[in-house]
Amino acid sequence: MDSRNGQNGGYPPEGWQPPQGGYYYQPCRSEQKNAFATAAMVLGIISLLSLVSVYWALPIGALAILFTILSKRKGRRMTTHALIGLSTSLTSIIISAFILITTITFFVQALNPKNRDYVNKLFQSTYGYDFDEYMENYLEEIEKLYGGDVSDKLGQLFGIEP
Repeated sequence: MDSRNGQNGGYPPEGWQPPQGGYYYQPCRSEQKNAFATAAMVLGIISLLSLVSVYWALPIGALAILFTILSKRKGRRMTTHALIGLSTSLTSIIISAFILITTITFFVQALNPKNRDYVNKLFQSTYGYDFDEYMENYLEEIEKLYGGDVSDKLGQLFGIEP
């Protein structure tokens, strides 16, 4: 009976002995640890979580992208950690840039004299006082803290005469 053909119940033939030293297992090849890829993933997640403070998401996300690029050097493949870091950091940078652009656009539109009436009505309905009153109070506080010079320049910027 030949055990190679499935006969003999799948057992080796009689008298067969395993090689000297017994059986051994080949270790599985695992991915090499890549510190840059891990750092990219951690920073990408932190940048996504730091979207509440828009200003921190941009530099942290940029660092995550830098670490992703550094993790791929020397012909290495992009690991899962690096891909997670890249995707989370790009997401946070895009959202943060959108928030910043929207804020700057609103601010510039609020300074435009044609839109001042609309902004005043919006502030009046929301806060109970208009934008001009808010800016006058703000400039008074700035004057108390930093002096009249800064308050005059800010007043000119916002179109409010001191």
